[in-house]
This record gives sequence, structure tokens and C-alpha cells, in this order.
Amino acid sequence: MDILINLISGAVGGNLLGALTKGSGLIKTIMGLVGGGIGQFFGPDILSKIGALAESGQAGQAGASAGLGGILAMVAGIFTKKKG
Repeated sequence: MDILINLISGAVGGNLLGALTKGSGLIKTIMGLVGGGIGQFFGPDILSKIGALAESGQAGQAGASAGLGGILAMVAGIFTKKKG
């Protein structure tokens, strides 16, 4: 169940932060899902490195997944060619 929450959080973060860049919605969602998957496995390590409690719980890990998903979607949007 935790992975599903992180994947959804990553997709939401990808769509929200990805809206700041060009590119298709599908690419932003896919990159968000990738970020959510990364957050599932590396979220606790990232949170402990930035000073958050090591036992931050699912909410902190979902936040890390959303942030990673958003960052990946923004990077993908920067490198996406604009159609037109």
C-alpha cells in the first residue's frame, strides 16, 4: 500500500510542478510516477539527510515522492521540444 501512495504522490507532484514547464501531460505523469517510485526506496534516506526525523512516517515519505516526481517532470519539460 505504501508504494501506491508514493506513486500517486509522485504523479501529483509531477503534474503540479510540471505545469511550470512545457511538455505533454503524459510525460509529466510518467516522470512523476518514476519520481514516486524513487521516493519509495530513497525517501527515508533523503529525509534523514536534510535533517528530518528518520521515522518521519508515510506523510514525509509521500512528500519526498511528490517533490522528486515534480523535479523529474520539470527537468523533462525543460528538455521537451515544443510542438508548433
